[in-house]
Amino acid sequence: MPIVNQASQSCHSLDDWLVFIQSQHQKTIDLGLARIQSVGERLGVCDLPGRVILIGGTNGKGTTASLLEAALLAQGFSTGVFSSPHIVKFNECVRINGQMADDAPFIAAFEAIEQARKQTPLTPFEYTTLAALWQFKQLAVDFAIVEVGMGGRGDSTNMVTPDISIITTVSIDHQAFLGRDREAIGYEKAGIMRAAKPVVIGEFNVPQSVIQYARDIGASCYQINQDFHVQQNGKSFDWRSETAELSALPLPNMPLQNVATAVKALELLGALPSDERLASILKEITVEGRFQCIGEQPKTIIDVAHNVESARYLAGRLKQMKSQGYRQVYAVAGMLKDKDIDGTLAQLAEVVDCWFLASLPGERGAEASILQGALEKQSLGPYSCYDNALDALSAAKQQSCDDTLIIIFGSFVTIAAVMQGE
Repeated sequence: MPIVNQASQSCHSLDDWLVFIQSQHQKTIDLGLARIQSVGERLGVCDLPGRVILIGGTNGKGTTASLLEAALLAQGFSTGVFSSPHIVKFNECVRINGQMADDAPFIAAFEAIEQARKQTPLTPFEYTTLAALWQFKQLAVDFAIVEVGMGGRGDSTNMVTPDISIITTVSIDHQAFLGRDREAIGYEKAGIMRAAKPVVIGEFNVPQSVIQYARDIGASCYQINQDFHVQQNGKSFDWRSETAELSALPLPNMPLQNVATAVKALELLGALPSDERLASILKEITVEGRFQCIGEQPKTIIDVAHNVESARYLAGRLKQMKSQGYRQVYAVAGMLKDKDIDGTLAQLAEVVDCWFLASLPGERGAEASILQGALEKQSLGPYSCYDNALDALSAAKQQSCDDTLIIIFGSFVTIAAVMQGE
């Protein structure tokens, strides 16, 4: 028996397994489908019994997946959602019928993966992808909603056969893996399309590489502002396509761009809810870590915005709140070194009155001094630096007043540190 399997025999708890899978590959990120496809075929998870929705994009995957999940559950369908990264607890990566998966199904999944993988090395994300798909297969969910981790073409999730693909947005991120410009990144994301299958594109400014790829493989392409449209009217919005029209829907706590994209996917799947049911969902839906309020007096909001596009959207939301009576905005910011720190912080320059900069742990974590340098280059401030996000948040609260709004953003790591410490 291979030594690696002997080591796995000592795993009894989910925590044991998480330590084990971290040790099984030299790289945290190693794009490519050869390894996971071979193991997936032996597990029988490449083709799931239900319908598969594969969601790629730079931003908006989580909110799009959450709206699809809520709409399908409201109509009596069973769902499985694979989403990453988690914020606080690993189990968040898999939701079954809206509920976070328990430890036992993960343990059973990892045991099955060990039997199937033989000596094939897998990254932690590949293990987690397979564990999610294995659970979806065991439960035969009606809809498996799968978020792409990075890019698309070489991402582990691209091993599945989607009934419909979604590309939410295409922005500059993960350049070291996906390419230096939007055309290159768009080409990688387009890899989740399938011939003769629909793809819904929520990006307003679609790279030509995405459109050309759809043409080359014969995918049925549906683009926002071309094949479906969304229009905000005060505190409501309208949505329409060639075959359906929804009016006076309430504004949700998520970008309309993502809402419009999810609604089009539901229409194509023949699972569009009634106007009344959709309105109810939009009023109630919240997505953890996405403009989520975690405290009052002072008003404290967390958001996982970590790149230029998501920071731009966040700035718009903060400007709206500032106009509603908040005199000042304090930003608790912590980022990873491989992100566009200068560009991301610049998006919030007009709305943030004071910065509380936090160092993040780990090899990828940026020291607060790096964020400080970004602010100084752009003559932004005032600011102060802290060893961690909790210390930064504590200082922000101490200096705040009743009309202060605190926003915590910059990375899933930053949000996790705050959520675990609260």
